[in-house]
Amino acid sequence: MRTMWKIGVAALLFGLSVSSAQAAAITCQPSDERVATLASATSCETANGLVINGSTDLNTVLGTNYAWVAEGTLSPAADTTGTLIDDLLTITLLTGSWGHSPVTGTWAIDPSFWQTYGIGAITLHVGEGQGDPDAFAWLITPGETAGTFSYEDLDHTGGGLSNFRLFGTEPPTTTTTTTTTGSGGAGNVPEPNTGLLSLVGMLSVGGARLWSRRSTAQKAR
Repeated sequence: MRTMWKIGVAALLFGLSVSSAQAAAITCQPSDERVATLASATSCETANGLVINGSTDLNTVLGTNYAWVAEGTLSPAADTTGTLIDDLLTITLLTGSWGHSPVTGTWAIDPSFWQTYGIGAITLHVGEGQGDPDAFAWLITPGETAGTFSYEDLDHTGGGLSNFRLFGTEPPTTTTTTTTTGSGGAGNVPEPNTGLLSLVGMLSVGGARLWSRRSTAQKAR
């Protein structure tokens, strides 16, 4: 039993370490002109000369082909501060104000968002100016409902905080098709979780070895 317990704990710690490594504060700085950071996210992309208004724009920036649904848009007047809410998205400025740079703040989304969508994205757009990029887009960590952000116009050529948007999508599920004989017919069967199968295999091998050793010791008595 001790051997089985050690194997289980090791597998759990490995899974937690992999999960932590994949989600963090993600900074987008393709040039020395503008930079933005959002946590917690898994990736970030940027665009020039583009306002991310809808699904087509977001797919262009992220290189995806999903049916994105807007679940919150905040674009207040310049000099606005404090907390603003639209639909499922809440943005709170901690320093700075809308229409200016630098700014820092927090974001939050209603927990019901993850009851509908499997993937979420937050986008940030900055106003007129000579710098790049003009738009930032992050894939937020699945299940995350709050985090922090910052934006700064590094070369001071213009481009204050203009808007935030929240998008959600439920991408197609990958399945394999199997054919059976008799009355069962054919159906779609989800692909197995290879990581889980590997863990089960490890536990099975460990258990078999432990059982074999105990059986051998009992016979020797």
